[in-house]
Amino acid sequence: RVTTRGKSNLDLPTDFSSPISLTLLDGQHTGSAQTGSTSGTIILDASESADESWIIGKEILITSGTGANQAAQVLTYSSSTKTATITPSWIVTPVASDGYMIVDRYTPLYEYPVWDYDKETIPTTLMEPKNYYPIGDEDDGQVLFVGVPDKTYGVRIRYYADLS
Repeated sequence: RVTTRGKSNLDLPTDFSSPISLTLLDGQHTGSAQTGSTSGTIILDASESADESWIIGKEILITSGTGANQAAQVLTYSSSTKTATITPSWIVTPVASDGYMIVDRYTPLYEYPVWDYDKETIPTTLMEPKNYYPIGDEDDGQVLFVGVPDKTYGVRIRYYADLS
Protein backbone atom coordinates (compact mmCIF):
# COMPACT_ATOMS: atom_id res chain seq x y z
CA ARG A 1 0.00 0.00 0.00
CA VAL A 2 1.01 3.61 -0.47
CA THR A 3 0.31 6.48 1.93
CA THR A 4 -1.00 9.88 0.90
CA ARG A 5 0.67 13.02 2.20
CA GLY A 6 -1.64 14.62 4.76
CA LYS A 7 -3.95 11.59 5.15
CA SER A 8 -3.58 9.73 8.45
CA ASN A 9 -5.61 6.60 7.64
CA LEU A 10 -4.89 3.72 5.26
CA ASP A 11 -7.37 1.10 4.08
CA LEU A 12 -6.46 -2.52 4.71
CA PRO A 13 -6.76 -5.23 2.03
CA THR A 14 -10.24 -6.70 1.57
CA ASP A 15 -9.07 -10.17 2.68
CA PHE A 16 -7.42 -8.81 5.85
CA SER A 17 -8.12 -10.74 9.06
CA SER A 18 -5.41 -9.68 11.54
CA PRO A 19 -1.95 -8.10 11.34
CA ILE A 20 1.39 -9.83 11.55
CA SER A 21 3.48 -6.71 10.90
CA LEU A 22 3.47 -3.32 9.20
CA THR A 23 6.68 -1.85 7.78
CA LEU A 24 7.17 1.68 6.46
CA LEU A 25 9.09 1.81 3.15
CA ASP A 26 11.03 4.93 2.24
CA GLY A 27 13.58 6.04 -0.31
CA GLN A 28 15.31 9.18 -1.48
CA HIS A 29 15.28 8.20 -5.17
CA THR A 30 11.86 8.97 -6.64
CA GLY A 31 10.61 9.92 -10.07
CA SER A 32 8.23 9.18 -12.90
CA ALA A 33 8.64 6.01 -14.92
CA GLN A 34 9.06 6.34 -18.67
CA THR A 35 7.47 2.93 -19.31
CA GLY A 36 7.41 -0.68 -18.16
CA SER A 37 6.77 -4.10 -19.65
CA THR A 38 4.96 -7.28 -18.66
CA SER A 39 8.23 -9.16 -19.14
CA GLY A 40 9.57 -7.51 -15.98
CA THR A 41 11.28 -4.24 -16.80
CA ILE A 42 10.83 -0.58 -16.00
CA ILE A 43 12.53 2.43 -17.52
CA LEU A 44 13.12 4.95 -14.76
CA ASP A 45 13.02 8.74 -14.99
CA ALA A 46 15.57 10.18 -17.43
CA SER A 47 17.11 12.16 -14.56
CA GLU A 48 17.50 9.10 -12.26
CA SER A 49 20.99 9.18 -10.73
CA ALA A 50 21.15 5.65 -9.29
CA ASP A 51 24.05 3.51 -10.49
CA GLU A 52 24.25 -0.24 -11.04
CA SER A 53 26.17 -1.09 -7.89
CA TRP A 54 23.71 0.77 -5.65
CA ILE A 55 20.32 -0.17 -7.11
CA ILE A 56 20.71 -3.93 -7.69
CA GLY A 57 18.86 -5.83 -4.95
CA LYS A 58 16.73 -2.86 -3.94
CA GLU A 59 12.95 -2.75 -4.39
CA ILE A 60 11.13 -0.38 -6.70
CA LEU A 61 7.70 0.62 -5.40
CA ILE A 62 5.16 2.10 -7.79
CA THR A 63 3.67 4.96 -5.76
CA SER A 64 1.09 6.40 -8.16
CA GLY A 65 -0.67 5.80 -11.46
CA THR A 66 -1.96 2.63 -13.08
CA GLY A 67 0.66 0.38 -11.50
CA ALA A 68 0.39 1.81 -7.96
CA ASN A 69 0.93 -0.41 -4.91
CA GLN A 70 3.27 -2.87 -6.65
CA ALA A 71 6.83 -3.58 -5.59
CA ALA A 72 9.55 -5.64 -7.25
CA GLN A 73 13.25 -6.30 -6.66
CA VAL A 74 15.87 -5.04 -9.12
CA LEU A 75 17.94 -7.83 -10.72
CA THR A 76 19.85 -5.80 -13.31
CA TYR A 77 20.12 -2.12 -14.15
CA SER A 78 21.64 -0.02 -16.91
CA SER A 79 22.36 3.55 -15.82
CA SER A 80 22.80 4.58 -19.47
CA THR A 81 19.30 3.45 -20.56
CA LYS A 82 17.72 3.72 -17.06
CA THR A 83 16.27 0.21 -17.59
CA ALA A 84 15.80 -2.08 -14.60
CA THR A 85 14.94 -5.78 -14.86
CA ILE A 86 12.80 -6.76 -11.89
CA THR A 87 11.31 -9.79 -10.18
CA PRO A 88 8.52 -10.67 -9.95
CA SER A 89 7.10 -9.23 -13.17
CA TRP A 90 4.50 -6.49 -12.88
CA ILE A 91 0.85 -7.52 -12.57
CA VAL A 92 -0.20 -4.13 -13.95
CA THR A 93 2.45 -2.70 -16.25
CA PRO A 94 3.68 0.76 -15.19
CA VAL A 95 3.16 3.43 -17.83
CA ALA A 96 4.71 6.82 -18.51
CA SER A 97 4.26 9.16 -15.54
CA ASP A 98 3.58 6.41 -12.96
CA GLY A 99 5.45 7.49 -9.83
CA TYR A 100 8.09 5.26 -8.29
CA MET A 101 10.38 5.09 -5.27
CA ILE A 102 13.55 3.06 -4.92
CA VAL A 103 13.25 1.69 -1.39
CA ASP A 104 16.37 1.97 0.72
CA ARG A 105 14.93 2.13 4.23
CA TYR A 106 12.54 -0.18 6.10
CA THR A 107 11.10 0.92 9.45
CA PRO A 108 8.82 -1.31 11.55
CA LEU A 109 5.55 0.33 12.63
CA TYR A 110 4.27 -0.55 16.07
CA GLU A 111 0.63 -1.16 16.93
CA TYR A 112 -1.00 0.78 19.74
CA PRO A 113 -4.11 -0.77 21.27
CA VAL A 114 -7.22 0.87 19.83
CA TRP A 115 -8.73 1.35 23.30
CA ASP A 116 -5.94 3.85 24.03
CA TYR A 117 -6.89 6.02 21.05
CA ASP A 118 -9.19 8.33 23.01
CA LYS A 119 -6.73 8.55 25.91
CA GLU A 120 -3.83 9.89 23.86
CA THR A 121 -3.09 13.20 22.23
CA ILE A 122 -2.55 12.16 18.61
CA PRO A 123 -0.02 14.30 16.73
CA THR A 124 -1.71 16.02 13.82
CA THR A 125 1.46 17.51 12.40
CA LEU A 126 3.08 16.20 9.24
CA MET A 127 5.74 13.66 10.16
CA GLU A 128 7.04 10.19 9.43
CA PRO A 129 4.64 7.65 11.00
CA LYS A 130 6.16 5.42 13.68
CA ASN A 131 3.04 3.77 15.14
CA TYR A 132 -0.56 3.03 14.25
CA TYR A 133 -3.94 2.18 15.70
CA PRO A 134 -6.04 -0.57 14.10
CA ILE A 135 -9.50 0.82 13.31
CA GLY A 136 -12.53 -1.28 12.35
CA ASP A 137 -12.58 -5.04 12.01
CA GLU A 138 -11.70 -7.76 9.52
CA ASP A 139 -14.69 -6.79 7.35
CA ASP A 140 -13.92 -3.09 7.06
CA GLY A 141 -10.57 -2.09 8.44
CA GLN A 142 -8.06 0.69 8.40
CA VAL A 143 -4.98 1.73 10.27
CA LEU A 144 -4.70 5.23 11.70
CA PHE A 145 -1.13 6.49 11.81
CA VAL A 146 0.21 8.30 14.84
CA GLY A 147 1.26 11.45 13.01
CA VAL A 148 0.12 12.46 9.56
CA PRO A 149 2.42 11.23 6.73
CA ASP A 150 4.59 14.12 5.56
CA LYS A 151 5.14 12.54 2.13
CA THR A 152 4.37 9.40 0.16
CA TYR A 153 5.59 6.22 1.85
CA GLY A 154 5.05 2.57 1.11
CA VAL A 155 3.55 0.32 3.76
CA ARG A 156 4.23 -3.41 3.61
CA ILE A 157 1.40 -5.18 5.39
CA ARG A 158 1.95 -8.79 6.42
CA TYR A 159 -1.28 -10.25 7.68
CA TYR A 160 -3.44 -13.29 8.22
CA ALA A 161 -5.95 -13.50 5.40
CA ASP A 162 -9.64 -14.29 5.72
CA LEU A 163 -10.09 -16.93 3.00
CA SER A 164 -13.78 -17.53 3.62
